[in-house]
Amino acid sequence: LTQNDSTSVLVNGSNKTIGTLFTEAKDYAKKNHTDIAYKPKSNKSVIVRQNQGFTYLNLSKYQSADTKYNNYYCYKGFKSNTYETTRAVQVNQGQITSYPFKIPETLTVARTHRQYYQLDLNQDSDNDGESDIVVWYTLSEDSTYDTWTYHPYNASPKDVRNNYYIYTMGNVTYSGVGHSTVGSSEDEMKLYINTLIAAYSAGTHAPSVSVKEAPDEGARDLNNIYVTIDEAIEQENIANNADNNSAIVHDPNETNPTETVYFSIKDTNMVRGHEYTNEYVDFCVPVEDSKDDDAQNNNDNNNNNGYLTVNDGGKTILLKKVDVNVSAADDNSAFNSVKTTALQSGIMYKAQIPLNLLPQGKNSQTIYVVGHSEIKTTANDNPQVTSKAYKTFNIQRVGLADLD
Repeated sequence: LTQNDSTSVLVNGSNKTIGTLFTEAKDYAKKNHTDIAYKPKSNKSVIVRQNQGFTYLNLSKYQSADTKYNNYYCYKGFKSNTYETTRAVQVNQGQITSYPFKIPETLTVARTHRQYYQLDLNQDSDNDGESDIVVWYTLSEDSTYDTWTYHPYNASPKDVRNNYYIYTMGNVTYSGVGHSTVGSSEDEMKLYINTLIAAYSAGTHAPSVSVKEAPDEGARDLNNIYVTIDEAIEQENIANNADNNSAIVHDPNETNPTETVYFSIKDTNMVRGHEYTNEYVDFCVPVEDSKDDDAQNNNDNNNNNGYLTVNDGGKTILLKKVDVNVSAADDNSAFNSVKTTALQSGIMYKAQIPLNLLPQGKNSQTIYVVGHSEIKTTANDNPQVTSKAYKTFNIQRVGLADLD
């Protein structure tokens, strides 16, 4: 979300003349191979009043400061104090105008002023034949000057290119709020709340991860899985520096005992020009040994190595990825490794959790199920990676009962 006065027409604190504005517009247009409007028969030496990147009010404000160019502007007779207004008018309808509050077509706003730069409504990065920019409200004539035909905003009513008040472009939202204190108009406050909600909705968010006791979204969340340990064998394994598999009470036909858990990952992002979304999940255990050199050397967040971090209430937790075989909940076949497999949003999967992830001599081990989305749009060559979401459950130790 960006707001009014986040850009400027000042150079080192000084106002630009209209000649400077024209020169910058021409240089930019040449560099970016966009059209330039020249005065006929001027041998391309004079730019005329057509669209040059600066709003007609911006050019009009500085026209008297430059005698060479002061004949080339759209409208005459504006008074400098009327570049401000307290009225906006609706030009499109959508979430911003209707949720959670229904906003009237015309509303009073805190006093604001002209825009500096025109919107490039020809942008179509996703090649869908429509502009990437949607303008919702434009600045309108101030009620003080209703009877004056040549009020700056009445001269070009609902001019979305020059006099925009609120617009969206993909997940970027611009609001004209910010020039003066907001609060006297209830409708403007409601519109600003709508704008905040729309801006949040248009952004990319972490997916949601769920871990269940059964292959059903309505099932209870999984908190613990239990492993029965033969403590006598465990002590022997510890003494002999052996792994813990033999101390786990399990089916003798199962070489590496596992427990099945069910999980899903859901992405709710709605982005313009969407091509596809892939979901990725990592099963991890916390790195508790601060002397783990591999962990410290590989501590980054790009998921390209054996470690990652998550934020837990402001605390950064370093995690080590573990290999877990995964399949769809209704399929008995397993993927090679969930770490490198793109999953589908909203599908229930099952994972075989190795019980030997519980360290010998420890009562429980927290398992982190960490997910993120990679969203590909037509506007970007590379997928956009969302922030991470996670759920946890514990492998909980249960000892054999002593029957002696």
